[in-house]
Amino acid sequence: MIRSAVLRGFIRRHRWRLGGLVVLSLAGAGLGLAQPLLLQRMFDALTSASVPVSAVLILTAAVVAQALLAGVESYALACTAHDLILDLRTRVSKQVVSLPMAHVQRVPQGEFLSRMISDTAASASVLTTGVFKLLAAVITFVVAAGLMVAIDPTLFALSLVITVVATVLSTLMGRLVRTASAKTQAATATLTGSFERTLTALPLIRAYGVSQPQLDLVAVDAGNVRRHAILVARLGAYMQPVMTLATQALLIITLALGGVRVAEGSLSLGGLIAFMMYLMMMVGPVSQVGSTFVSIQTGLAAVDRIDEIVSASTEEDARAQHTPVGGSRGDGPLMSLKNVTFEYPQAAAGHGAQIGPLDITIREGEHVAVVGPSGSGKSTVFALVERFYEPSSGSVLLNSTLSHDVPLIEYRSHLAWVPQNSPPIGGSVRDNLDIEHRGLSDDVLLEALRDVGLFDGADADILDRPVSVSGSNLSGGERQRLGVARALLSHRRMLLLDEPTSSLDAVSAERLSVLLRERARDTTILMASHRLAEVRDFDKIIVMERGRIVDVGRHDELLDRCALYNALAKQQGVLA
Repeated sequence: MIRSAVLRGFIRRHRWRLGGLVVLSLAGAGLGLAQPLLLQRMFDALTSASVPVSAVLILTAAVVAQALLAGVESYALACTAHDLILDLRTRVSKQVVSLPMAHVQRVPQGEFLSRMISDTAASASVLTTGVFKLLAAVITFVVAAGLMVAIDPTLFALSLVITVVATVLSTLMGRLVRTASAKTQAATATLTGSFERTLTALPLIRAYGVSQPQLDLVAVDAGNVRRHAILVARLGAYMQPVMTLATQALLIITLALGGVRVAEGSLSLGGLIAFMMYLMMMVGPVSQVGSTFVSIQTGLAAVDRIDEIVSASTEEDARAQHTPVGGSRGDGPLMSLKNVTFEYPQAAAGHGAQIGPLDITIREGEHVAVVGPSGSGKSTVFALVERFYEPSSGSVLLNSTLSHDVPLIEYRSHLAWVPQNSPPIGGSVRDNLDIEHRGLSDDVLLEALRDVGLFDGADADILDRPVSVSGSNLSGGERQRLGVARALLSHRRMLLLDEPTSSLDAVSAERLSVLLRERARDTTILMASHRLAEVRDFDKIIVMERGRIVDVGRHDELLDRCALYNALAKQQGVLA
């Protein structure tokens, strides 16, 4: 019984193709099993000085047909393997982008990359080099054994004892190989993550002259991969001598005893030749049991790791009733957080802080700012509004509809988010602006770039300028302005701007702030900022400290009654 739901699903969807492969495998095995009987007939006939032409022709046809079938089966198996890899990679990629952010942030990126690339490739061996080879081997073994019994039961009994002992030993070793293979794949994932972190932080590593210590860490991880891989190889090496000795013993003993029985006249020469051919057919699968089991166990270990990802819960709330978001523009609060608390995963272990309780109401078209010292929880508020995190308690409402009752894709279609570091998605400038692939014209895209002061004076060619996945060929300010332009082009009901000017100089920041006030006059804005001058004219300012709301009001009101806000304003010279 196959435990993996992923493999069961693939087998169910491709049952006709897999059935065809089984038929090919059976046909090839049948043609191979027929050849010794034809040879026996030929040699027995030669002893009576007659040449069975028909047997020669049939044998030739069987050999040619088996060779052709082997080629077709090999190609079909390769196609099936690559289809399985494609299916697994599609499932894994879809699942990873749907996992809760807390899960994604908890698992190193290298772990996901390893399961996406290495484990999916290794999984294909279960069906290809594993199961189908094993199926053909079992069929050949059983039929060959039956024919060997018919030819000479005594010789067969002798060969069976050695074969059974070798098979039992290889099965026991196979279990150890599976465990060792799982550890090898886990170590490979750790190495991938370690090297990925090194590449990501390469400028920082060079700046501080810590290249060698970082390389030492990578070398340790690479050494762990080697250690586990050598264990797998060692277990395979233990199996190989056992199978080789069993094979040699079978051949030598059977040939010696068979020669005696031919001399006694109890077995014909053709019968001995046929028996030896069937013995080789039986020994072949047995000798391959070691490598086949290694392949299967390695593949199953990879499948287990893939199942861990595929079976994980996604961020789409199971309670979503697909309730459409009601209300219209100007009809009550657009966004509400009611008595919301959130506990970071590390807080549960006593190593973090709790956010809330938070009570926030944002009406349609209202411009709301969130200010406070670093670490006060501003970005967490945005993550809760975007539903990257789910509240530990309390509720988030969109147009008076509980967020849990709205499918995530619909919920987020009302929000345009610009994070602090504003990471690009790679591709071109056009790809990053028109992230929703709406086919926006060059004029619209260029106007958006001009509005945010990005690539001033550039022509349409700038839209095809490559953007690296890490955004390394853009400055921090360029990434932020690109993110703001993308958000404005989305024309969504609410802009979530998390420190959108943190990487800009004062002049550029002021220009962007003016743009937001003009272009988004009728758009709801929730904006976090360290610069009070940017948000002093907002309709509402929420002051946070240590995960809690200290006060809410307009700039002038907060100056009079909120000591923290007054202190921040004094530091920045925005008391007036």
